[in-house]
Amino acid sequence: MFLNLIETDEEKELFMKMAIIVALSNKEDESFDITGEEIEEEDDEDDDEENYFRRNWSLSRLEHSMLMGYINELGLNETSDDEISDYSSEFLDVLEEMLPVLSKISKLTEEEKRIEIVDKFISEGIDWEDYEDIEISLQTKRVMIIELLGIALVDGEYAPLEKFVVEKITKRFGFDPDELEEMEDYVTDVRKVYNSGLEIIQN
Repeated sequence: MFLNLIETDEEKELFMKMAIIVALSNKEDESFDITGEEIEEEDDEDDDEENYFRRNWSLSRLEHSMLMGYINELGLNETSDDEISDYSSEFLDVLEEMLPVLSKISKLTEEEKRIEIVDKFISEGIDWEDYEDIEISLQTKRVMIIELLGIALVDGEYAPLEKFVVEKITKRFGFDPDELEEMEDYVTDVRKVYNSGLEIIQN
């Protein structure tokens, strides 16, 4: 919606990294099971736990298309499809190390597990020290959050992990819960208008 307000290369790079995190976090609770117990018997014999995990946490076509759309709008033409896949794999490496450990800690609730994953995702997935010297304006920060909400709320609501990711990033940018709610309402309202327009066109 307002991607043209994300101007510097550093801002664009940071936004894309956050967008990939949000897209990858669009997962329901069952995705946290990587024990292989849910692998159907009729699946290929080579479909081991790692393949099951990677398939479960891969980007959907819609999410991938949205990310490529951001790349085009931001003018990051040097960012290839392969680089998106490679960067996504780096985040999955972080998750792959954590989930088996978290799944064995029975005293942790699902919510606590999500928080642990998000903290790891945000702190290790992005090297924030690289961006400490960048003075990102309040306006640009709002634009970034609104665009990230466009990914998180693309299907009308948050997935459990997505909400924690967005809240964590929003807090890091210095916004309070009321400000996040205001931006959520804006994105939801815009999507409703867009969907209404589609209905008019199609009917």
